Amino acid sequence: MRGHAPRGAGRHYAPAALLWRSSRARLDLTLGVMHSKTLALAVTAVSVAAGVAFVIVPPFPEPSTLISSDYAALQTRLGPPAVVFADKFVGWSRPRLVATWTLEAGLEFPLHPQSRSAEIHRCLWIQWGGYAILCKWSYATPVQPDEASAHDS
Repeated sequence: MRGHAPRGAGRHYAPAALLWRSSRARLDLTLGVMHSKTLALAVTAVSVAAGVAFVIVPPFPEPSTLISSDYAALQTRLGPPAVVFADKFVGWSRPRLVATWTLEAGLEFPLHPQSRSAEIHRCLWIQWGGYAILCKWSYATPVQPDEASAHDS
């Protein structure tokens, strides 16, 4: 039998335990990839949710809480206005990724620190769409003449 290879030589037979371990390693590797995909999906979902919350949560208080404030109090609370349209309103803005929150106060003009708001509104402007959403308005209640002064005349 010289020159002949023994029967089964050249074939690799692995014991059953070794095969089980290698298939388990492949399974662990596959599950590891699945865990990575799940983790990536979860991170993406959390990032998108945080971005949406950052855009949708207004940086300005409710207009109804500001309507009784004069111009000086508005500046103290909100900082200097970003824009002043003479004889119309003053406005503040805060950019948020793809949109901008605006708050506009229609004040008495000529503008002075004691000027009162007739109306205040807050909106989320979508720049690329050119429209506003999530708007809230508040109007000052008209000052009623005092009944006593009406009877005096």
